[in-house]
Amino acid sequence: RTVYRAGKYNVSKTTMGSPHLMESPQHWATENPFTTKRFLEKYGASATEFDFVETGEIRSGEAFITRAAPAVGNNSGGAIEVVARPGAVVSMGHISQ
Repeated sequence: RTVYRAGKYNVSKTTMGSPHLMESPQHWATENPFTTKRFLEKYGASATEFDFVETGEIRSGEAFITRAAPAVGNNSGGAIEVVARPGAVVSMGHISQ
């Protein structure tokens, strides 16, 4: 299953270029940020805009949970997000906006 993250350069963690698996991101979206209206609001993101989207695949055999994304600031959250241990997702691409 493909998962997604939207982020800001020099702020957000990514799996790309991270030498340590423990530093890789744990929270992933089930929806593509480029095609989902109000993505940041739905996923309770602290940012008001994003510079890139990272796509990934959960490694075979890795456990994960899904939950409603919590609200952050003015963003209501509520979309279903995937939470996996650090390093559980293999990056499939990093697309600049």
